[in-house]
Order: sequence, then C-alpha cells, then structure tokens
Amino acid sequence: MGVELKTDVARAKELWAAARSELGLTGEVTIEFPTFESDRMKTVGAYIQGVVEENLEGVKVNLNVLPVSVFIDTARNGNFTMFMCTWSPDFSDATSLLELFETDGGSNWSRYSNPQYDTLLKSANVDFAADAEKRFEKLQEAERFILDDFGVAPIFYQSSALLRNPKLKGIIYHTTYPIYDYKNAYLED
Repeated sequence: MGVELKTDVARAKELWAAARSELGLTGEVTIEFPTFESDRMKTVGAYIQGVVEENLEGVKVNLNVLPVSVFIDTARNGNFTMFMCTWSPDFSDATSLLELFETDGGSNWSRYSNPQYDTLLKSANVDFAADAEKRFEKLQEAERFILDDFGVAPIFYQSSALLRNPKLKGIIYHTTYPIYDYKNAYLED
C-alpha cells in the first residue's frame, strides 16, 4: 500500500462533531483500542491515544497492550472499537495485503465489508489474471478504494537499517519473509 494519510485535526473535529450528532452521543465515549506487546506498538498506541484524547472532545481511548495470542483472539472475536497491528506480506504480490479485507477473508479481523471492494479484487484476480499490467491497475484501484472508504488506515511502515560486512557474499534478499536467505552465504577472503 503506498498511500500516505495526512493529519487534519480540524477535519477530524468536524467529523467527530457530526458523528456525535448523527448518533446522538452525549457524554464521554470510550474507544476500546487493543494492540499487541511490542515496544513499537506501545509507543505508537500511546501516541494515538494521546492525540485522540487531546483533540476530540469527550473521547477516552482505552489502549490495551496484550500478549500476541490474546490480541489475536481479541481481534478475531471483534472485541474492539478499533485495533492496531502490523502485517507483512506472505508473498510478493499486492493481494497478500489487499485480500486481508475481503468480506469473507480468513484474516479479515476488522470485518470490513464492501461489495464494490470485493468486486475489484475479484476482477483483478479473475478478469485480468493473464494481463499483469491491467491486473496491477485493478489492484491499485482496490487499494485507493479501501483507503478512501477508511476500511484500513496505514499509519506507518516498518523498516530496518542494517550494517553488513562487505566481505559477506552470496546472501539472497527477498521483499517478503524470510527477507534473507543465507544458504549460499560465504565470507570473502
């Protein structure tokens, strides 16, 4: 997914006021916000909790940092208002991430469902399966659709900086896991 979402506090306040009015919400609203144990998740979760509570009147964010297994059960069972997790592609294709949000997808923990989105994915994988360029265009359209529909909100991308001995040769680098293949690695004299 390569689309950046911009922070717009004024717009968030407008939307929050409209939502409160439309839903007839009065008093404090608590958002259940589970994530899993990791330093990065704790830090990002605390930041989100702080900016939401600071900027949206009447919102309390209950950040709940859970062991991974408990988080997965919580997400699968729908015991949240919103949740935060990381996901890495299993294979080098956009569908590795986009299919997470198909209505009947096995890892669609958010329970996002939109027939138009499902149709875009099906079209990419069935109608354009033999045309890589058109398939990619259709997958990009699906990505734009789910982001515009707020089915998912990517907030950061993980990266790593590594030091490597220049004498280390023969490593194969992959864009998905496992990232490094050392079976042919050797140290040059």
